[in-house]
Amino acid sequence: MEHPRTAAPPTASACDLELVIPAYNEEQRLAPTVLALADHLRGKPLTASLRVVDNGSSDRTAECVDRLAASGIPVTVTGCSRRGKGAAVSRGMVTTRARWVGFCDADLATPAAAVDDALTLLRDGWQVVIGSRRCAGARMPVRQPALRRLGGVGFRL
Repeated sequence: MEHPRTAAPPTASACDLELVIPAYNEEQRLAPTVLALADHLRGKPLTASLRVVDNGSSDRTAECVDRLAASGIPVTVTGCSRRGKGAAVSRGMVTTRARWVGFCDADLATPAAAVDDALTLLRDGWQVVIGSRRCAGARMPVRQPALRRLGGVGFRL
């Protein structure tokens, strides 16, 4: 059986790191996120790209990505007809040809510098790196609203 990662579009080129950004109607938040990620990755000793997975947006999310192509890091958009963030993340993960792949939300709730910690672990041989606000040493300078914290507790259970 063919490995799902070989299903990448033939025009996709392999790179060291590709970050997947699932997006649904993120026209307003996407540009600052892509620019922050591109700015952070630009000076790193690796090849990197960003892939926005448009999950059926009704705004101009995809057009926004086209305008960001000059950010210094390759930025592409991939469509995803299945609804939901999980479907969008999955679509990005199975279509990449990058050595390492990660994802972050369009609101960039986790700073771009968090990529550095993940890359250190990946280079040390870890096969999977998961970031969490609940792990030892995590810092949250701005506390989340009570409803969001309650939803997180339910999700973790």
